[in-house]
Amino acid sequence: MRHIHYISKLLILALTCGSIFTSCKDDFEDNFSGTTPTPYLADSDSNQNQNQNSGDDGDLDWSSNNKGQGGSTDYMEYTITDVRAGAVLTFEYFVSSETNCDFFNVYIYPEGSSYSSSNRVIHASGTSYSTFQTFSYTFANSGNYGMRVEYVKDGSVDSGQDMAAVRNFSFTNGPEQTSSTNYGQSTDGTYWWTSPTTDHGNVSWHTWTLTVKKVGAILSFDYRVSSENNYDFLNVYIYPTSDESNYTSYRVLHESGTTYSYFRNYRYTFSSTGAYTMRAEYSKDGSGNSGEDKAWIQNLGFVSSSSVKAEVSQAATRASVSEANIVKKNN
Repeated sequence: MRHIHYISKLLILALTCGSIFTSCKDDFEDNFSGTTPTPYLADSDSNQNQNQNSGDDGDLDWSSNNKGQGGSTDYMEYTITDVRAGAVLTFEYFVSSETNCDFFNVYIYPEGSSYSSSNRVIHASGTSYSTFQTFSYTFANSGNYGMRVEYVKDGSVDSGQDMAAVRNFSFTNGPEQTSSTNYGQSTDGTYWWTSPTTDHGNVSWHTWTLTVKKVGAILSFDYRVSSENNYDFLNVYIYPTSDESNYTSYRVLHESGTTYSYFRNYRYTFSSTGAYTMRAEYSKDGSGNSGEDKAWIQNLGFVSSSSVKAEVSQAATRASVSEANIVKKNN
């Protein structure tokens, strides 16, 4: 009888644990908005906690694997190659940990350098966020870079899901440039321009001539500015070539500041056919610099090549967009 009573207790305990496990699993999946990280496998003798996606090599996602291991660090390293100034790296990250004790860190640093607090771009902990957060990083200089993502645990106490993860990497390279020009044309017919160094009180600009042969033609381009807010501006004008003396009346963009570290898209729809000019300019007031002190136009072209014929007054080149620039350092 005593044995039967003991077995009954074991069955009750098992059912209770099963219920707790199911509840924890549901909470985990809810916190990831219905998307759980892909399983990873240990990859390197030099770091037994390092993870590599067990799926396609092109998948750059990562999740930590040192839950409950006090005093440990789990990490993944990447190399980012052929970066041009103005390139933008974007990804999503998640962390659920003991606040101010167990941290998710991200470092981005030039090739040949080591990661340190001086090049740390994310230092996050706690359980405040239940979903992935988006992060964007703009490269001020060209070259090759290293990137390290890590989950670092102190010696005691676990909180939340006790993990970190990254997903959805994307990379948009900056405009191609040579020492003699700041504009160019790619083989697919799209164009770019980057403002050269501009002195206080001056304006640098570039123009393109467009022949529009169909009402409703759409011109599209990506733009970015990093400047002294409300003083140094990216201005874009699209106007009939016949009315060039009044081009300032046709301004479609007037942007300044350092709020956005990524390119944004603008589209202009033509209501009539004919010859048009697009002018992009970077205009500086008499004093003060902020941010990168320049403006960019890239991916300039018509949405439908069948609707228009485009002719340009000067040459230009589009920035390439590719995830091939980002590779795992330890495969």
